[in-house]
Amino acid sequence: MPVEIVQIREEHIDGCHAALDVVCRERVYLAFLEAPPIASTREFERGNIAMISS
Repeated sequence: MPVEIVQIREEHIDGCHAALDVVCRERVYLAFLEAPPIASTREFERGNIAMISS
């Protein structure tokens, strides 16, 4: 399965949040028990996207 590494875009946010939530709920690798709320994640990632775009 080929893997492509790209800069984060708006359409990646929900999938990134879902992946983070799965890892958090494993309660093994991260101190969080679940991902932050999706609204917070969107705000954070949109800030990252804005920094990359400028």
